[in-house]
Amino acid sequence: MSEGGHMARETTDRFEILVNLLYEVTLTFGREEDTTLLLSWCGHDLNVVRFASRVLSTDAYKNLGVSHTGMLAYIGEIFWEFAVAARKDFSDEERKSISPLIKAPPAEILDIFIDEPSIDDLRKQACARLINAALSKSCAAPGCKETTTTQDRRFQACGQCHIALYCSKQCQVAAWKHFEIPHRPICHSLKAINQKLEVDWMKIGTAARQDALWKRADRLTLQECRNIVVWTGKALMWESYSRRVPEMDAQALHNFRQHCKDWAKGFLKIDI
Repeated sequence: MSEGGHMARETTDRFEILVNLLYEVTLTFGREEDTTLLLSWCGHDLNVVRFASRVLSTDAYKNLGVSHTGMLAYIGEIFWEFAVAARKDFSDEERKSISPLIKAPPAEILDIFIDEPSIDDLRKQACARLINAALSKSCAAPGCKETTTTQDRRFQACGQCHIALYCSKQCQVAAWKHFEIPHRPICHSLKAINQKLEVDWMKIGTAARQDALWKRADRLTLQECRNIVVWTGKALMWESYSRRVPEMDAQALHNFRQHCKDWAKGFLKIDI
């Protein structure tokens, strides 16, 4: 094969890798535990839409023989929705240049992202987050990879909030004063919330207990709901981010904090 042929093949291979990577990222949209992967692309969302649109509109794309038309259209649509969630969008003029194969976010989606989330929605989300945390099989200490499966035993719950679970005393102490996501500030809030909800987290695994909790969700204030969602959201983001960036240097920490701010502003309409 000629040098030009090798270069064409290499370009095609890299194109395939990029498209597949972007598609994997879009699949995380809507899966709460993985949204940080999508957030890692938050600064490129409109550019991804532009990329997908341009590729779909070129003859070169057709000549490559890549059967990814639907995939590219889906990538463009998801990243466009994510841009709107972060209150970014194309100008009216640029919208006209986007490939017609990529559908613009529907009006109802725009309304959801523009409007403040309702208190009822936040209460449901907060309760769901608390239940998931109490039933988690993973150690709650940031960075710890131990689970009840790897340890083959139940974990000890925090003696104050009874929600966060730890594999060891060392992990509990480390989590209490973690430099980025310390458990101490939220713990006191959770203790007060537990009394308000009249919940026993040790028994929350039963359907009846969970139903009872949902019925008492209206006791939560807007700020309490936000505190819960931010705490659990940052913890999930930290786990995902630290897996991809093992060395948390100053730049990586700055990026993580920016991702958290973008997420809170886009999905909770608040600044943190």
